[in-house]
Amino acid sequence: MTTCGRSLLKVLKKAGFEVRVAADGSQVESHLAAFLPDLAVLDLGMPDISGAELIHRFRQPETTKRVLLIVVTGNHLAARSTLVEEADLILLKPVLMSDLVCFVQRLLGSPSHGWA
Repeated sequence: MTTCGRSLLKVLKKAGFEVRVAADGSQVESHLAAFLPDLAVLDLGMPDISGAELIHRFRQPETTKRVLLIVVTGNHLAARSTLVEEADLILLKPVLMSDLVCFVQRLLGSPSHGWA
């Protein structure tokens, strides 16, 4: 797990959310087989499966179509591309963890379950 992943896990759990962390696209798909989140935070630069591809995979099946997606990227051009139009929120790096928690709370309304 990355430092960012550990930080995100810590702050979201402290805020009362149930959290799962996936280090790459394969782990995301593995988690989805056993756990359906209300919200997912995706980095467009994930290893092995791109964040853009994961967005498409979330939006295709009926089971994951309603999962809220926060996309994080350091690429200003990608943030304006059609690939992220399916995201519920796009954040440009660097993102403060406290800001991310606020955005998650606004999208979900209250602590729930999701993963990053």
